Amino acid sequence: MAVPRVIQVRGTGRDERFGRFEDIEPLFPMTELLAAISGSRPAEHPIARWCVELLTLHQQDDTWAAGLAQRRTEIMHAIDVWTIGHVPQHRNGARLHTETVGSVVDRIARAYARFQRAMARHDAADPAVHAAWTQVAELFVGYQDLVVEVMRGQRRLPAPEVDR
Repeated sequence: MAVPRVIQVRGTGRDERFGRFEDIEPLFPMTELLAAISGSRPAEHPIARWCVELLTLHQQDDTWAAGLAQRRTEIMHAIDVWTIGHVPQHRNGARLHTETVGSVVDRIARAYARFQRAMARHDAADPAVHAAWTQVAELFVGYQDLVVEVMRGQRRLPAPEVDR
């Protein structure tokens, strides 16, 4: 199987603590995440696998049931821990983002599940389908912007919860 593409941010300089930005394992790009969540490509990257698992949870009728909510929290935490372990956090001048990558990926999975439900209930031209897809698209663009900003050292992520 092919290795998923990764974002490589060129021309961003060098940080002696982390090496060249091109050499670090980056966050997962939006296009690959969309391919994994839509089922058009296998979910090989850890973030893609967790996103697909979150989608499966959001597809269930009672996503907020205790067991499902706990599993969602565990997956979001796993994404956050993976991200902190694989992507350097730049503290000098980088603005803090309000959400972790795990919470953003969970929002994408929830919106995609809503889109799937809208597609199952309505004609593709229905405004409800359009609205659901618009939300998915906006979340993917927001995710991609976050990925690029983090990789360039312009944005940093909140630390994951530690009481796990």
